Amino acid sequence: MRKFGKANALPNFQTGIVTNTMHMHHIDLKKGVHMPSKRKIFYWGMPATVIAIGALSWAVAKSVSPEKIVSHKLAGTYEPSAVQQLPDGRLLVAEDEAVRALSLLTVNADGTLQENQAADSELMNSLKVKLDDLEALAADDKGYIYAATSFSSTKKNSREPDRERFVRFKIQGNRIQDLKEAVNLKEALLKASEVQKTIQSKTGKPVDFHDLNLEGLAYDTKNNRLMLGIREPMAGKLAMVIPINNPNELFENKAAPRFGEVLLLDLEGGGIRSLEYMAETDSYLIANELANEQGKFRSYLWRWAGKPQSQLQKLVLNTDEKWKNAEAVNVIKADDKQYLLVMSDDGKAKKNKPSSYILINYKNIN
Repeated sequence: MRKFGKANALPNFQTGIVTNTMHMHHIDLKKGVHMPSKRKIFYWGMPATVIAIGALSWAVAKSVSPEKIVSHKLAGTYEPSAVQQLPDGRLLVAEDEAVRALSLLTVNADGTLQENQAADSELMNSLKVKLDDLEALAADDKGYIYAATSFSSTKKNSREPDRERFVRFKIQGNRIQDLKEAVNLKEALLKASEVQKTIQSKTGKPVDFHDLNLEGLAYDTKNNRLMLGIREPMAGKLAMVIPINNPNELFENKAAPRFGEVLLLDLEGGGIRSLEYMAETDSYLIANELANEQGKFRSYLWRWAGKPQSQLQKLVLNTDEKWKNAEAVNVIKADDKQYLLVMSDDGKAKKNKPSSYILINYKNIN
């Protein structure tokens, strides 16, 4: 669910808060991938000067020559909110609208994507629950997919059961199997006194989880835990990542979630739109949106090592300065190569305007 938050957070010096930014990380697309056919060219912009909180010093990013980034258009995918590569190499894509909540895409050898309407129909027919405003996907190392709706209220400020679902399942062929649903996350967070104590001890104020808008989800395979990336509420001007330390019991036994220590991130005032765990480096990619000088919201990517004191790296990926609505982020494999896939919720079904995505050679963000 698209809601606009405040931007440009002031530096926060409190202990235990992950602040930005010691490093501005540039992606060298000279080593990137060759992109075919229809394409829109994006260009790198001039990165901003930022304060490196940890060292109390200025870190000025160097300007770079414009490098091409190619935007691809899909045909029948309009509002991608999450993406996850399956063990068989295909992609599972989530969308906001319940009628097309999940779809299956094939990855071509060059990383580009191919849709399959027949597979999508079979997949949706096998889905036995309604998932409205589906926003987040994750995968563990046992073949399970985790999917969460936003848990946000409607525009009329009402709560709807189909917008408050957290499920786990497997995909066999084009069908969903072994689907199980967890207890209501919003209700669990409203009752989580330890979560509130942690937030209040670090920020001085509690948060109201009645305003929950969950858009990020990752599975930390090293520690066997789920990580919730919260868009709203914010803890002051800080974004929240909330671990769940008992994911298997959550679905097998419908146990209450056992929340871990809340991690607070300074993402310059923007909440989390996407959260991706990278097992190879035991780190995360985060997408969010910030307002520019004209008040327009634009997308940004961050790298985070996942530890309470880990510094954030802002990836300078300004594209054509109009890049926005980046919600679906996943590191994918194609023909023994790895790419960073970023899909934008920039389409509109009523206008038959499909969404777009970009690909970046994964080596260039390490």
